[in-house]
Amino acid sequence: MNTGTLGPRLGHIGIVVADIEAATRTYAQLFGLDVPEIRLSVRAAPRTYRGEPLPPETTVRVARFNLENVEVELMEPVGGPSVWREVLDAGGPAVHHLGFVVPDAGATLAELEGRGYEAIHTGTRPNGRPMGYVDARGDLGVLFEVLGGDA
Repeated sequence: MNTGTLGPRLGHIGIVVADIEAATRTYAQLFGLDVPEIRLSVRAAPRTYRGEPLPPETTVRVARFNLENVEVELMEPVGGPSVWREVLDAGGPAVHHLGFVVPDAGATLAELEGRGYEAIHTGTRPNGRPMGYVDARGDLGVLFEVLGGDA
């Protein structure tokens, strides 16, 4: 079974993106999973944004990846002003990092660097195992924290 470059150990993470089709293809490749269905979120009740009613045309397109211990949710804002649009407009695709536990951090870091994602911070964890932050903000809007061994 192909577990992808990053493997499946995390919590729940939401990431706002500008192009959900491109983001889902790239994440699917990294995770070793099929590209998930992209759905338009439907509101069951009115919502407000900054004290005002959220316009009916304002929603979000969502794709979810269910890993072993986490769901990664990609969100692309659609329509008028929203919290998703605000975050995206303020700094582009956004989440600080996703932390993944992998069997061999050195090999994973090398593979990610081979894909063009620079390891910008590396070191040794208190348990003696390697770790590193890989900068994937250019096309994915996030840093990956690669953790060797046990969480």
